[in-house]
Amino acid sequence: MTEALFSRTASSWRAGVAIFLFGLVPPIAYLAPLGFAPLMALVGLLALPGVGARRPAARPMLVLVLLVGWAALSLLWSPAAVDPATLKTYGDVEAVTALKLALQLAAYGAAVIGLRAVSDESARRTATLLAYGAIGLAVLVAVDGLSGAAIYQSLRDLIGDPIRPDLAKVKVSISTYVLALLFWPAAHVLAARGRRGRRRCCWRRPWRPPRR
Repeated sequence: MTEALFSRTASSWRAGVAIFLFGLVPPIAYLAPLGFAPLMALVGLLALPGVGARRPAARPMLVLVLLVGWAALSLLWSPAAVDPATLKTYGDVEAVTALKLALQLAAYGAAVIGLRAVSDESARRTATLLAYGAIGLAVLVAVDGLSGAAIYQSLRDLIGDPIRPDLAKVKVSISTYVLALLFWPAAHVLAARGRRGRRRCCWRRPWRPPRR
């Protein structure tokens, strides 16, 4: 009974992490696209309890490990290699690409492996959330584009960080890159949802009046 309770709790936790991730995709794409990196790192930490729930994808992970290893090895002859003696501040350490790749592999890999253990029902709900979020983001970007990024400027003014109109238009346009990535996944999710709805309608037995 304890094991079953733990399994249900872990499943609910993974579903919550997935909803947290995909629910934040539209606002981050619109307001702060650079926030995807720390978001995925945070999700990787939150998804750690689900890493052991399912066997990881060994071959794709092995390819990524080899690429990170090659990036670290290339520092031996690369003219862009950083001298370890100069690593005195956080900014200096952050400049080491191989170190960042290793940390990203650990955090992002944990996110992918942990969320692979999400149940099918939770995955469908989360994918639907992402699809409708992509639609909402597309509408927001279209309206803000027609208004000359007035919405984005108002939000920046609200937090006390005003921005020039020309830069605001550039910031809003960056979210279209995220929309380009989300278009086909969202279309697939909504199409599959429509097919399931039609099947349920077709399987229902037609109503017939009672015989007298």
